Amino acid sequence: MTTTTNPTQTQIMDFDFSRFTKLIQPDGRGPCPGCGSEIDFFLSGGRRIGECTPCRTEETARLKIEKRREVCLAAWHDVTPMTFLREIEPMRISASIRPALNLDGTSGVGFSGSSGGGKTRVAYALLRKAAEQGLKPYSVSASEYRLAAANRHHSDNAIRNESTSILRNSRNCQALLIDDIGKGASTAVGDEALYDLLNERRDNEMLTFWTTNGSGEWLKRRLGPDMGPAILRRMVDLVTTSEGKRQVFVCEPDGKEGHE
Repeated sequence: MTTTTNPTQTQIMDFDFSRFTKLIQPDGRGPCPGCGSEIDFFLSGGRRIGECTPCRTEETARLKIEKRREVCLAAWHDVTPMTFLREIEPMRISASIRPALNLDGTSGVGFSGSSGGGKTRVAYALLRKAAEQGLKPYSVSASEYRLAAANRHHSDNAIRNESTSILRNSRNCQALLIDDIGKGASTAVGDEALYDLLNERRDNEMLTFWTTNGSGEWLKRRLGPDMGPAILRRMVDLVTTSEGKRQVFVCEPDGKEGHE
């Protein structure tokens, strides 16, 4: 039977650490590959390894940003219908909303007008630009959101969980696209939930894009005299910049101006 004994303090003090400290000594000094300042470097496989602390910190931050961007772009891919994943052909987009393609996706934008001009396609393109900036995206149709609000206490666990997920993601995402506001049946529960969502995102200055197939007056009629004007005000608030510019693009027949 072999017994082991703990080393005494004297044995530890007498131990020659020099063989090991040599392993962590730098191999020389030279310019930092990032900024050119002189630093200690190590050799590995014939290559110099090392960088100054500021550059190392900057590189770590860059890698985190790049990873965040990858995650957000993957999320955009997950929430975007397949038909809108294809690259946009600008000439197939109504001329009245085509200028929106030049926006950077960091401020709210609304699209109104008749269907078929590319409103939703351009809105998804802006949602992608937001994702490229590292903002977590999500998309939902107004009808889908109203239905989720109605089913959040459903007796079926699967329906209840899916509805809760839609409501939570719509509230918490950093960039939200609400499609087809005003489309589908208007209900008191659904319209109130939609107003609460818009109001919360307005109060917290959360990036929001939206589309609707009609004018403001059309929305008021669709949503009723009580909730219609209130929802419309929040929609306008969410696409008004800090300079007071209202970013609403109206889908008009080609040749007409469509920016409000």
